[in-house]
Amino acid sequence: METQVAARMARQQILARTQPPTISFVRWKAILMDRIGGDLVYAESVRPARACTDLRGFSLQVVAAHPAAVHVRDSKSPTGSVLTLAQGAWKSLVAVGR
Repeated sequence: METQVAARMARQQILARTQPPTISFVRWKAILMDRIGGDLVYAESVRPARACTDLRGFSLQVVAAHPAAVHVRDSKSPTGSVLTLAQGAWKSLVAVGR
């Protein structure tokens, strides 16, 4: 167990580097808005992602899906522009990222 904890702590130090890696996560807006389990469960479920958005090199894109399009925005610029993709283009983009 101590070895696993030491390895995790070493990985976390990577994020504290002067030039940390760029990390990007995508979350569906519906998941972020779903409050299954009440307010306390919801708060605990989004806390880790929220804490990471303060780190350099980390971005969280929130995706709102509509029948014909997917809208993506960057958590570092919540009032910034929104990228709108057709459903097919979004699926292709996600497939490339896997």
